[in-house]
Amino acid sequence: MQLKQLRLILGGDKELKALKEWNFYLFTKWRKMLNKQSSIARHLAVAERLVRGNLTVNMPPLPSNPYLLEVVEFLESIDGAISADAVPRGADRFIIESLYSAWQLLRLRLMIAEAAFGIVGNGVLLEPQPGDGVLASMAWERGVKYLGYAPDISLAAKIAPGAKLVKAFSACELRDEVDVVLLLEKAQWFLDPYGEIRCLAKNLKQGGYVLVAEPDISAAPAYAISLIYLGAAVLITKEHIHRYLEAAGLVPMERWEVVPPMRYPCGESRWKGG
Repeated sequence: MQLKQLRLILGGDKELKALKEWNFYLFTKWRKMLNKQSSIARHLAVAERLVRGNLTVNMPPLPSNPYLLEVVEFLESIDGAISADAVPRGADRFIIESLYSAWQLLRLRLMIAEAAFGIVGNGVLLEPQPGDGVLASMAWERGVKYLGYAPDISLAAKIAPGAKLVKAFSACELRDEVDVVLLLEKAQWFLDPYGEIRCLAKNLKQGGYVLVAEPDISAAPAYAISLIYLGAAVLITKEHIHRYLEAAGLVPMERWEVVPPMRYPCGESRWKGG
């Protein structure tokens, strides 16, 4: 999918600007509301340095594009749960798990995944951390050869019984050759992003691709913090991702512009194996 096409589908710069403003509005609210004991307080402090004081106090207008409006509605749901965490009772764990499932079904994410399926062709697609198995199920239904791995694959295996799922803590444990690695909002979930990306690259066939669509903290801080709230391990800047990919021996092939809540490396930045 070309960036020009994606921008057209998402309604252009005005709509993307509205989503960006919502990110800064909610991020500003969270940093004022939460005390140091909050589970995401440390990450808010890190993100505050990265957004360079770009804060929004007043509620911005909603985007009218359905894909971006859905992202704002997701962020508002996260806001409700984080607001509950600011009081003694805290948010219900079931609510957080429901939000995690809702995040995986965001149509913007699914649209980027569809583009990846088109690139893999008859090859094998490797996805780390398949979660509830949403993308695994999509790939299986479309006849895409899919390989996913995680320490716990029980739920994904039920959702996508025809997909190949491997119980593994790291890509370093795999011995498969794949044509495409899909990093669709995965790097934040790695305990060791540098090491994991190196091992993912080692599973690539000669000339294979890594497609990267990761949150950009500087453009979408509330979205990045939302993933931390749902269980992600770390906040990673686009500069770090770039260095990790290069250190793994990958060469950038395409570099696409800003598409909040993801940015370069973005949906999709394409990196080629050696």
